[in-house]
Amino acid sequence: MVEHLLAACAGLGITDVEVEVAGGELPFLDGSSRPFVAAMKRVGLIDLSDDVAPLTPVATLTVRRGCSSISVQPASRLSIACRTDLPGVRPQEVELCLTAKVFELDVAPARTFGRLDEAVAIFKRRHRLGFALTRRDGIVCPARERMSAEPVRHKILDLIGDLWLLGRPLHAHVRAISPSHELNIALARELEAS
Repeated sequence: MVEHLLAACAGLGITDVEVEVAGGELPFLDGSSRPFVAAMKRVGLIDLSDDVAPLTPVATLTVRRGCSSISVQPASRLSIACRTDLPGVRPQEVELCLTAKVFELDVAPARTFGRLDEAVAIFKRRHRLGFALTRRDGIVCPARERMSAEPVRHKILDLIGDLWLLGRPLHAHVRAISPSHELNIALARELEAS
């Protein structure tokens, strides 16, 4: 779940943070970045006046795996267009120009989904989730969407969090089709090497 915390950092423009974790990994919370955003805003943010130079690709760069792809083009700020084709869910597409406010309202609340081998009730109890889950075509997701196109918005959240591994803001137009953590990380490596 580290990408949910990293997405909150990226979305709020946080470049320096110290996090202490009791246990093997970050808590699941509600499967979104919203609790991390709320916690960071509650403790307060400090402007260090150290501008971190953004990474802007010099040319269009594309990574592909099967039917999935992510392309980046140089831009003056970050915008993301993402499309997903998930089993049991009609195709969804969302395009956003990322600002802290857009992230907080339109991306951070999107909860995770995925394949799950254990019973839904056990997973819900273990993570103390306060909302109903359902299984559709092998994918476990919230029974009711918190926001329109929640699955594709969560894919954007994951992409933002994974790209924050670059350690600085990305100024690019990103076009993603059915992205995955594996593909996001491959893009981050290509961007770092370029």
